[in-house]
Amino acid sequence: MRDLKFMCFKILTLFIICLILDTPVVLGDQTGNGESEQLRLDLLKVRLLYETDRDMEALRLSELLLEKYPQDSRVLSNLAYIEWRIGQWRKAYMLYNQAIKIEPDNEGIVMGRDKLWHEQASRVKIRHAWKNISGAGGWEERLTDANGHIFIADYTRLGVIYHNNSVKTDSIRRADGKIAPFEGMRNRGEIFLQHDAENSSIIKLSLLANSSTPGAGVLFSLWDISGRTVLFGELKHPYWDYIEGIIEDGTRDRIGITREQKLGSRLNLQLGTAFEQYGIPADDNVAASQSVSGNLRFIVVKMQPLVTLGYNLDADYLISIDKRADSAGVEYNPWTIRSREIHSLDVTVSYFIEGFLTDGYAGYSSDRLGAHGAFYGVSFTYIPIEDIEIIINYDRGLNSVITSQTIEHIRGSLVWRF
Repeated sequence: MRDLKFMCFKILTLFIICLILDTPVVLGDQTGNGESEQLRLDLLKVRLLYETDRDMEALRLSELLLEKYPQDSRVLSNLAYIEWRIGQWRKAYMLYNQAIKIEPDNEGIVMGRDKLWHEQASRVKIRHAWKNISGAGGWEERLTDANGHIFIADYTRLGVIYHNNSVKTDSIRRADGKIAPFEGMRNRGEIFLQHDAENSSIIKLSLLANSSTPGAGVLFSLWDISGRTVLFGELKHPYWDYIEGIIEDGTRDRIGITREQKLGSRLNLQLGTAFEQYGIPADDNVAASQSVSGNLRFIVVKMQPLVTLGYNLDADYLISIDKRADSAGVEYNPWTIRSREIHSLDVTVSYFIEGFLTDGYAGYSSDRLGAHGAFYGVSFTYIPIEDIEIIINYDRGLNSVITSQTIEHIRGSLVWRF
């Protein structure tokens, strides 16, 4: 019955659009009731446009309306909502505040502004996870991490990330060539400063460290009307995707670029590439590679439940790797990196009931240079009160860096926003 009502509403909406959108927008001088009626009509056009995912048209019309009616709270709040939808959260927040100054008792506008800020608000997240990597050379991890950020100035946040990892493996070849079991703890952390510019571009500066090596990172995220370009660089970033990175306090140097592109109201594309160099305390360059990533995602159903289909490319091509010999003359690599080219197809489903969100996904991945297999996962988010989230995740699939292995991962998180 609920879906039938929604379908009827969409049909009615499309019918109204056919009647209204053929009428040109009138923004000339008008007086009295005529002006009021024209504004109501124009605001209805804006709403119909964004409700049918024509955000750019809604944005252009709202900007024209703001020139004509700069002190109208409805025009300001409509434009704020559209800016929020397209990723311009800071500009949206400023527009909401302008609307509230004009109409401070409008609960709808205040609620919209508060909901927007809630997404960006200072927060603390604590998580505990268990990870089992099975297959040749596998290992087990028990991770506890804490992260959070606070705003120290307008649109500038200071954040801290800390990870503690208890790792165990029955057999590993150490950097010196010896083969032995390992059980112990490793730590890493990050302190970052992030500023969100008025046009939603971002600059983020990070200080990084593990138990033995300091590092740094920088990220520039540049927004435009059709997407986002991200430029990033890392020096001595503690890197735990490989077992050697955990046990030997390994690091990764990296420089790269990604591009997120909107190809329509339902289709999004992401492409990226990076050059990477891996090191351990005794050797800054034990391996180097070139990564290429891509994701194409189509929104099949926008109503409840949200359903998407996706294609993903995760490729890393080995450029060089250090070769050594142990005391018996047996050649080995101090880092188990290998080339991969993983192609994946997946379907995701999300459903929200008040206070409870469920996400699930399933798919199949194939490494052209390695193994293939199915993957799947599920996530449950419970919001008992407005500022608290409890999240439980489970997923299983190929180890993306060594596809002959399988990862099983369970995580539980507590998030507090303030």
